[in-house]
Amino acid sequence: MQIFFPSVHDEHWFLFVVDIIARKFVFLDSYYEGNTPFHIGIRDLMINNFIKTWQDSNLRGMSFRKFGVEYPNMPKQIGSDACGIFALNWMQTWASRNPLQRQFTMNDVPNARVRFAVDILFSIHNTEDQGKTLVKNFAW
Repeated sequence: MQIFFPSVHDEHWFLFVVDIIARKFVFLDSYYEGNTPFHIGIRDLMINNFIKTWQDSNLRGMSFRKFGVEYPNMPKQIGSDACGIFALNWMQTWASRNPLQRQFTMNDVPNARVRFAVDILFSIHNTEDQGKTLVKNFAW
């Protein structure tokens, strides 16, 4: 079981994953490495807040203090405006114990932006039917 936390800090999105089965905390980041001041400053805060919330919810003890911390070598973004797209994609596709998974790269960002926009627009949770009709009737 994995719990995904899309997170933003200093206007930068990354994905914090709690992998219960593998017993590790995973940080997926399309820009910063784990040994940078960005992550050094938030790693313990993220982990400690997760553990406190878990305990405050009276959930089963999981010995989280024994979990490892991992920063997988992920493909990096070019520029500063793709971090959210990387985080969204990883939420859909990333599996910590699958070394053969397809890697999402900067080349995939333009198509992903369109796919996410279409998915959001045509979601059953979007009640703005006029917008859906406009797009459906647009002469491409």
